[in-house]
Amino acid sequence: MKERVQREEERGSYAFAARRRAIERVGLPEVRNYRLMRLDEEERLWRDGLSRRTQVVPELVPILLVRIVGGEPGA
Repeated sequence: MKERVQREEERGSYAFAARRRAIERVGLPEVRNYRLMRLDEEERLWRDGLSRRTQVVPELVPILLVRIVGGEPGA
């Protein structure tokens, strides 16, 4: 699990860096700044999601489910 998240982080970092280089090469300065700002926000959200997946969360699985139904007294 840890290795998979690490590989995903490496691939994502590479992809964001490539997109950043492409944005920096083309367009008017205002447009580049806007696109870079959006890319920064997208990367931040992606990294937040990635960090949530690395946190350990216990899984609760019921072993036994019991249903108690009331009946008539003395029956």
